[in-house]
Amino acid sequence: MSQILESVQSKYGAVAESTLSSNHKGVMAIAEAFGYTAEELTFIPAEANMGLSCGNPTATARLRPGEVVVDLGSGGGLDVFLASKVNCLRPSRGAWPPMSAASPGQSAWTTTAPACPLPDSSS
Repeated sequence: MSQILESVQSKYGAVAESTLSSNHKGVMAIAEAFGYTAEELTFIPAEANMGLSCGNPTATARLRPGEVVVDLGSGGGLDVFLASKVNCLRPSRGAWPPMSAASPGQSAWTTTAPACPLPDSSS
């Protein structure tokens, strides 16, 4: 494993193992600063928002039902949960348990970007 990958996994892993969530006012403030609405943040599990926002792609993506969303982030899946509201995920094996609980019939892969199970023709 490369030193960069190890560093990213270590830093983001520490946040994931912490208790940071939408239950903390500072974490909510970060998400709201990126344009996430109170309604959106109520829809997702609190643990999916750990204050790691670096953008708000679901606000501008104009997602349509049936589209597949690939989130290459290192957070708790905030944007994936929001994409699931418009049925933009395909079922898979080994789903992340919180995603399965929040969005029955939809799931997400937990993988690294190079190993992401997408067809060669995808862009």
